[in-house]
Amino acid sequence: MRAVREIYLEHINYSRQIFSLARVDLVKHYRGSFFGALWAFVQPSLQILVFWLMIHVGLRASNSDSGGAFFVWLTVGMVPWFFMTDMIGRAMDSFKNYKYLITKVKFPISVIPTFVGVSNLITHAGLLALTLVILLLTGTPLSWTLLQLPLYTVLMFCFFQAWALLTAPLALLSKDFSLGVKSVTRMLMFVSGIMYDVESMTSGWFKELMSFNPIYFFVQGYRNSLLEHRWIWDTPPHQLLIFAVELALVAGAAVFMLKHTRKHLGDVA
Repeated sequence: MRAVREIYLEHINYSRQIFSLARVDLVKHYRGSFFGALWAFVQPSLQILVFWLMIHVGLRASNSDSGGAFFVWLTVGMVPWFFMTDMIGRAMDSFKNYKYLITKVKFPISVIPTFVGVSNLITHAGLLALTLVILLLTGTPLSWTLLQLPLYTVLMFCFFQAWALLTAPLALLSKDFSLGVKSVTRMLMFVSGIMYDVESMTSGWFKELMSFNPIYFFVQGYRNSLLEHRWIWDTPPHQLLIFAVELALVAGAAVFMLKHTRKHLGDVA
């Protein structure tokens, strides 16, 4: 509990610096490019367009009534995925990318993945606003379940913030670890129900297996909020329990990792 209290106080005492450094990280990430921060919207939009063309036009594999409906369905699933990949990758590499905050400045290291995560969250908010505009322009009906979307966003941020705290020390210690995680991440996109509807599949064991996939939990949560009009309490109880256990395990492992590596990171940075 002492380690948890220490992390909590560091975030409270450095709350202003977190938001300031988040803006700096956002500018730094797109510095040197002609379009600047516009790439935060252009790049995801191009990826969505490519997957839509590949699946709906190329493979004719859409389970929707029209290409437009499938495009909306795919977009809603891809938006949280972009945030999660940034947290798995950029937030994981935060110690490596901001070594000077570990070695040359007296700065709480637990805050470093947080301001990178907030930077990712700013980009996510912009993409989410763009998604809502697309839903309105395409005539997609919205309901009161839209109000639960911030809950899924906060849970997603907390889960992958804990992931970043757990993996950032390992990524600093081993480049192979960082490269391995990024390689696995590319595969996760195709096994997390982002480009196909898991609920329409006939394989019962695969559906149950997806209950253990937190990426699917958030992607489906976004679709339930914006497209399916299902409340979070309509989710099967065992799926909510599994996610709660996973969140507790990742958060506990993150605290343990930071507690035992905090004093040694300056020597290897």
